[in-house]
Amino acid sequence: MRWFMDLSYPVMKAMRSRQAVGAARQPATGMGFEELRNFRQAIVVTYRRSGEPMPTPVNHAISDDGKLYFRSEPHVGKMKRIRNNARVLVVPCTFRGKARGAATEGIARELSGAEAERAFELIKSNWGAVMRPYERGLDLFGVSEVYVEVVPVARVADGAEVSGRSGTAAEAQRASTTTSKIRSCASVAGPRG
Repeated sequence: MRWFMDLSYPVMKAMRSRQAVGAARQPATGMGFEELRNFRQAIVVTYRRSGEPMPTPVNHAISDDGKLYFRSEPHVGKMKRIRNNARVLVVPCTFRGKARGAATEGIARELSGAEAERAFELIKSNWGAVMRPYERGLDLFGVSEVYVEVVPVARVADGAEVSGRSGTAAEAQRASTTTSKIRSCASVAGPRG
């Protein structure tokens, strides 16, 4: 079924608002994903090795604890970039990718097992009438999907949340290390804005 997806990508790209590129270059001023609860789509900005931002509108869901979840095919560029650099920027948007709010920086990680199943249930609950048949079709045809969790950087930097757990000194140390890596990535990528 990959052939179907390969054919659909140019159509989706042609429909994408030109404002999605501008959203990828805005500074991160958001402190969390609460604003995204009012939207079915978000622009997830990943970064090439050169630091160039690459925006992609995705269907998403926000958990009760404020984490963002989305799904994607495992072989696409967005996932390759996340595996290389977990730093992402998330912006609320319309179906076509027109930015509708503040950008929030986050740390993405690929999920598996029970975590991926939970993410699927959350995402499925946020599908709108337009996307529901499309997304269910992907499932029926067996399109391979991976699930991604994004934690807002503000929560990671405060030591409040790391990899879905909170509280221990070791996790606070990992949060500090992650924050340092984010700052390092930001300085390599150059200024955004």
